[in-house]
Amino acid sequence: MITELGTVKLKTGENLSVKCVEPPEAVYNEKLRRFLEHKGDSSMRDICERLNGNYTEFCIDKYFTGEIAGNIAAQMWYGISLKTGMGNFGHVYTEPEHRKKGIVNELMGFLIEDFQNSPGKALFCGTGSPWIADIYRKYGFQLIKQGADYGPMVLTKQNYAENFNELEKKYFAPDLSFTVRIADPGDQFDCDKVLGYSKGIRELASPRIFLSAQIPTFMEAMFRVKDKKGLVTVAETSIGSIVGWSFVLNLGSPDEQEAKVFDFMIHPNYSKQAEQFIKQSTQLAIDRGITKIYSYVCSNESKKIKNLLGAGFIEVARIHNYCMRGNKNCDLLIFSADSGNYNCKKMKVAEI
Repeated sequence: MITELGTVKLKTGENLSVKCVEPPEAVYNEKLRRFLEHKGDSSMRDICERLNGNYTEFCIDKYFTGEIAGNIAAQMWYGISLKTGMGNFGHVYTEPEHRKKGIVNELMGFLIEDFQNSPGKALFCGTGSPWIADIYRKYGFQLIKQGADYGPMVLTKQNYAENFNELEKKYFAPDLSFTVRIADPGDQFDCDKVLGYSKGIRELASPRIFLSAQIPTFMEAMFRVKDKKGLVTVAETSIGSIVGWSFVLNLGSPDEQEAKVFDFMIHPNYSKQAEQFIKQSTQLAIDRGITKIYSYVCSNESKKIKNLLGAGFIEVARIHNYCMRGNKNCDLLIFSADSGNYNCKKMKVAEI
């Protein structure tokens, strides 16, 4: 659907036609795809999925274009989850010959008004410099990290939360029951933004290592699922919030097709239920015929190791001094939860 939002007279005297495009819209799919082709592989793949309408069951996506003489001069986008109202804002781009004409400011006004009238509750974005952060502040975005002058930002609706701290307390309310289910594209903003930006995760989570490091985001994990390389799960609470996610994916060579890699993330408020989450996530994989599951952990991650052991994983190998955390050498531990040893059969640990 294409909605004409109005025409604005720029300071250059040019007329800017502002439109809102909701995928799928064949006429604009190719126009926007070409306009945003400078984006990296993962971002471009996500854009194409959205433009093709593949996520309409799970998300609302809106692209705001500013056009001069029939050509796109600038655009920006926001998307929100239909389930939780959590969203993302970005893909802001102006053609070089049309910069410094005030087009972004004009589009921002239309986008913010539209978001305020939407079912969304919060929009997240990233900023790479203080001056960009200052621009977004004018429209109500707030920096998530205290004391920072740029970085992750959020725009919250006042009837939901005043700021990210309040949002996090409400969203990750402790002691709620949760259900482990197969993830869908609508979980992306909740996992990569709300959970990924949460203070608890930022302060406590360690970087993934070895093969797991290939999956920096939920979005990247879901691309692997689309490529038929495994599955992704989420822990959804009784209020609909996502407090954890995991993946069981083939991340190796063709010779490693059967060996899937497992890793997970869970909010500290739910750390006591981490073992439950791991067990149910791996069981979902085993139920789907995945029989060899491995997890790679640095030896200094005592809580993660405890969670894996408590969930039935066993250590099958270790590589001495493989990892470096701070100034200290640590071992790489390899755990297994294949269907043959998931009941904690005793196995001799191989050491390298």
